[in-house]
Amino acid sequence: MNKNILLIYFSWKGATKRVALDIKKILEKKYRLEVYEIKPKVERNYFDWLIRSFIPNSRVQINPLPFNLTHYDLIYLGLPKWTFSCPPINEYLSLISGVEGKKFKVFITYGGFDEDRYLKAFLKKLKGKKIKVVATLKVKRSEIGKEEYLRSINEFCSESFN
Repeated sequence: MNKNILLIYFSWKGATKRVALDIKKILEKKYRLEVYEIKPKVERNYFDWLIRSFIPNSRVQINPLPFNLTHYDLIYLGLPKWTFSCPPINEYLSLISGVEGKKFKVFITYGGFDEDRYLKAFLKKLKGKKIKVVATLKVKRSEIGKEEYLRSINEFCSESFN
């Protein structure tokens, strides 16, 4: 199929990256796919990230990435669920353009609780940027690689352009 898909994600400890790579395996068989990992310009320790995650809309500088999304037909965006905010994702969202009306599929990884509230708040932020989210996926870190997880990943990747 002649469609352009962007798969972009931020992963601090590796869970979101693992999910992104599983999504990549599925999508690259059928579509033209570009994959990028959002990388902060400065490495930070757990305590630094924790403090920043408590500040809504907190941002950190990130390395250059595709910021103009006009030529993509579908964007997969992945992030870990942190307290209130994921600063590298907030920075990426502040820099992107060409997103109005674009279809996004959003996936989050989490280990604790309150993932529904977090996802709902994140989707509201995306809606404010006129981003159309067509699918979401929540993945508990302890479930990665298990049968139900694999089924949910396949379902999340199916019918990418509806």
